[in-house]
Amino acid sequence: MALDFAGRGDTTEPLDFSGQGELVKPLDFAPFGDPAEPIGSERAAARGIAHGMLGLAETVGTGIQFLGNRIGSEGMANLGASVSNYWQKQAEPFTPPQEIQGSIVENPALLAKGSWWAYNVFDTIPSLAASIIPAIGAAKYISVGGQAIGLTDAVISRLAIAGGAVVGGAAGGSLEGAQTYKEVLNRGGSEGEAAVAGTQMALASAALNALSVGSVLAPAKAGALRKFLTTGATEALTEWAEEPAEGAILSSTSVARPEDAPSKRAIEGLNVAPIAFVVGGGAGMVGGRGSSDQTPSPTATDPIQRITSTPDVDSAILAA
Repeated sequence: MALDFAGRGDTTEPLDFSGQGELVKPLDFAPFGDPAEPIGSERAAARGIAHGMLGLAETVGTGIQFLGNRIGSEGMANLGASVSNYWQKQAEPFTPPQEIQGSIVENPALLAKGSWWAYNVFDTIPSLAASIIPAIGAAKYISVGGQAIGLTDAVISRLAIAGGAVVGGAAGGSLEGAQTYKEVLNRGGSEGEAAVAGTQMALASAALNALSVGSVLAPAKAGALRKFLTTGATEALTEWAEEPAEGAILSSTSVARPEDAPSKRAIEGLNVAPIAFVVGGGAGMVGGRGSSDQTPSPTATDPIQRITSTPDVDSAILAA
């Protein structure tokens, strides 16, 4: 027997909570405080990593939607769209605080704010990891296969780096392509037009990401600082180049906007370059270390060979 709060027994009348105040708080809250209020670097980093991870989940959903439409599965396409929209809404409370929004071209003072660096660096890490982790995995198995058929260490190293770069580039390019695909759809473009634009962006971004991933995987041949500068500059350049590339692709669609002009997107790309430099440089420090005092052996500096030759894989990864 169902009871209401008055103990009246079975009833079909709705319960009256008037005058009882707000029993359930609304869900649309800001987990890390009001975006309009200044926050420190730690809170900015937490908000950034959350936004980056949720954004990655959103992009995966968009990729499922794209694949579903390619194979003619309406159910799969609808599922992907629902997943994408769900995670997009979940990410909204984690947008950058008001104090660090804007362009560094128009407001260079942003570069002096630790919260700007913290938010954007941690926001970038999930998408970078989505490229680097598959690349390391591919390089590892190429190394194992090369050793199994008796290739020389030098050949194995080159094949592992090249193969990892291709796999990592494809992973990163797929993410970028999915974002372009969704952008065209959000603007009111047709699914077919969005698919073409997304595919074009995926190919362009894959080529650029392959360069940066290859730079990260390559063993260091000089000091740590030089490795940081090399991989950081490569990542910054390739991330910047994605902006005018996407601008050119969007400009060719029926939903093009004035701000899509490659020249304008090239200026906008300057916003991502400093962050990409830091994140790319950090990834390069993990990907390969060397000493300027001596010529390091492949075993000492190549993390791929350390991973494949060390029984304790976890220790080898940490040592890299």
